[in-house]
Amino acid sequence: MSPEATESFPPEWLPAPELVEQAVQFAIQLTTPSRIYLYPAWDGDDATCESDLNMAILMPSMLAARMAEMRRALKAQLEELPMQVEVLMATEEFAQQRFNHPGSVFYHLFREGRMVYQQ
Repeated sequence: MSPEATESFPPEWLPAPELVEQAVQFAIQLTTPSRIYLYPAWDGDDATCESDLNMAILMPSMLAARMAEMRRALKAQLEELPMQVEVLMATEEFAQQRFNHPGSVFYHLFREGRMVYQQ
């Protein structure tokens, strides 16, 4: 992930850059994503640098059958980091079907999140 990928993030919710980089690298290594987004918590304005990292991992549909296995492996690896990482995993197809629905997390993800990896 380039430094430019995070420079427009609101600093009050961005965890330490080196921890973000580690989390993204774990996701790339363990899940074979097509895209990875980071996004803020939308449930309040009280996020701080101590807040969870919210990461959405989108994968090609052909990997859907392995998603649960990859999620378990990623969560185990992320436990090594000194921060909480909330992970949302979905296929590209599933996300695309929902990105125009205002009540969907994907609606907000594509508008407010920041893509930090693309295959």
